[in-house]
Amino acid sequence: MTQHDPSRAIPHELLLEQAGFLRRLARDLVHDAHAADDAVQDVMVAALERPPRHDGNLHGWLGAVLRNLVSKRSRAHVRRVQHEQESARLAERSDELAPLESESTVRFVTDAVLALDEPYRSAILLRYFEDLSVQEIAKRQRVPVSTVKSRLQRALEILRTRMKRTNGDGWQASLLALTVPSKIGKGVILMSLKTKLAIASVALIASIAVYRGFEGQQPVAPEPLASETSAATVHSTELPAPTKPPLEVEGSTATTSARSSAAAAPATTRASQLFYGNLLDPDGKPIHGVQMASVTITDASGRRRTCDSKNDGAFAFNSLPAGRYWALAWADGFRTLEEVIDLEAELGQVQHDFTLQPARVLKIRAMTPDGRALSEVLNEEPYSKARYALLSVATKTAPGEWFPDVSNGRGTTLGMGRLEDNPSQVAALGPGYICLLALDGELPAFVSLMNGARVLQTKSASSGADEVSFVVSPEDVLASAVTIRLQVIDAETHAALSGAFVRISVVSRGFTAQSDAQGIVLLEGAEPAEYSLWISTADHADHRRRFLAQAGATTDLGQIVLDKAVALELSVVGPDGRPKAGNFSVGVLDPGSRTLELELGHAYAASAEGVLRLPGLARQVYVLRSSINDGWNQTGDMTGQFASGNVVLDLRSGVAPVKQVIRLVSATPISLCVPKGPQKGLGFRVIDDQGLVAAENRFYSEAPYPLALPPGAYRVLLLDVDKRVLSELPLTLDAKPRSVELSR
Repeated sequence: MTQHDPSRAIPHELLLEQAGFLRRLARDLVHDAHAADDAVQDVMVAALERPPRHDGNLHGWLGAVLRNLVSKRSRAHVRRVQHEQESARLAERSDELAPLESESTVRFVTDAVLALDEPYRSAILLRYFEDLSVQEIAKRQRVPVSTVKSRLQRALEILRTRMKRTNGDGWQASLLALTVPSKIGKGVILMSLKTKLAIASVALIASIAVYRGFEGQQPVAPEPLASETSAATVHSTELPAPTKPPLEVEGSTATTSARSSAAAAPATTRASQLFYGNLLDPDGKPIHGVQMASVTITDASGRRRTCDSKNDGAFAFNSLPAGRYWALAWADGFRTLEEVIDLEAELGQVQHDFTLQPARVLKIRAMTPDGRALSEVLNEEPYSKARYALLSVATKTAPGEWFPDVSNGRGTTLGMGRLEDNPSQVAALGPGYICLLALDGELPAFVSLMNGARVLQTKSASSGADEVSFVVSPEDVLASAVTIRLQVIDAETHAALSGAFVRISVVSRGFTAQSDAQGIVLLEGAEPAEYSLWISTADHADHRRRFLAQAGATTDLGQIVLDKAVALELSVVGPDGRPKAGNFSVGVLDPGSRTLELELGHAYAASAEGVLRLPGLARQVYVLRSSINDGWNQTGDMTGQFASGNVVLDLRSGVAPVKQVIRLVSATPISLCVPKGPQKGLGFRVIDDQGLVAAENRFYSEAPYPLALPPGAYRVLLLDVDKRVLSELPLTLDAKPRSVELSR
């Protein structure tokens, strides 16, 4: 945690710096300028009124808020339009129903309801015939409310599936007719128990049909009791599976194969509509009430979906195609669990619970030699003017004095642990505690206290440890602080540039300033870390770089010379030659070494008219390519995307090319994986036929990594943690999606 209060409001200048990024992202997501601007404004208001409670990645947090807002509005719009269309269509069809056909449907639905097994039949009777609320049913049957919800949803799913299998698509119109007595002929409305039940229940089933029909809509997750369904029970929509399916083991990875019994219906090509379950503790109880918990599934193409499970431990994924999925489940205080799940085509519904094992949680405490809390002392003079980022990391080997792969974001994996710096939980521990560290591995281990990336102190934690205490002098922390200095000058006149905007940042924490009359910017008391630098003026080219600021020293970046900006406007067209919108990444190319420094995390957007403007370019050689190449959109579908290869722009003359056209082509989706052994920590690099990097990143789990590249010839390199080449594979892409396995 830092010395700053993480619940404080976001400074306006930091928020405004993100406005351009949010507008570009919103217009890419919404494709409507007015709706996009409204979404950005709502995100800004939300950020000011309800800032993030933790000092994490502001850029990523704002992007996530915007995506959630757009997704929520999109789902609401789709549901509204679809419901209106479906209601109109069914109402029109219901006019054509003959009385005899309606009477037959009444009897069929009634029989289907009464044929349900317990406890589903009684749940339907109490809810839709006796009109009891879910809470009243739970009280009468002496079960939790979540159990009643689970039984009702399961019962409705069985009814819907059985009726659709018997009556085809016509079942929905018949059901709607039953809810409108005037549409049914005389003598059909039988005021028996069965008919009342049918009229009451089918309305709900019809609405569930519309709800289930929405592609990608996440349903309410069923919550079966441990006594009703075991952790590995698999339900088929047609017939509840009577036995637990076997667990298959492939290498060291447990694979849950969702198989129906021999009595199940024949396999079809339809999608497995629902994959749901709970996060359970070792006692079989749902994990709930934690601050962070989720289940993420990744399909064979690399597309990733995530369900937030922090409130009740439940998860649900709807409208999933059959196939193999890589699942990752985790919750605060528990170890991360990875499993491979096979969803088979004949199953309409699969239930699987993830049982998580408690993580070893270490309480990290930092005190001064005189017995005071270190974080409190650092808020006092003469230390309060400096910037600190105190956090902890656990490693199997001692890290030395520098741990560069670090960020101060909650939930960030550091070494063999995960930070859990919930302010209320930490404060409840007492004075001096700075964070909780949940370990994914076993003790013993080395636990270090750090200021930024500088290791202040390392201790050995034995197997039975639950707390690690550090005694550190505030002077030692102050001694690790760094000073950063630079001067901004004009390339032509060699005069100092005053008023240049300068931002020096690490993760979401940043320092912004304007250069003084001598063009100098001085940052004192910063934590040692790898920083990003961005310098911008109205007339000059932007300057961006990354640099290391070593502990206890002055990092003098010297004179930074800015050329006059080169104004560049490009035309973007699709395969048909018509203007095309899209997002692009830009990097600087070293002509000698052919190395490319890509400006990651920043995209330039081409308008719907196909106009792409690149401001603030210098007299350098740039490489431009579509952002989809980099595989950032792991939550989206890579099919149907358009991409460009690497386009080299030589601006060393200071003259922009005239009428430069970027032509997009249909991208080929590919997925990269390492089939044998863990992938985590390994990386990959894709080289095009120009010898330039077309895509590069790391594997973050065992799941495939998605990319979308233009057809052509490539070389794919597998890299170790130090980016040394482990293997190389030639790859020729055409229009067909590819799955690429990289060998060690």
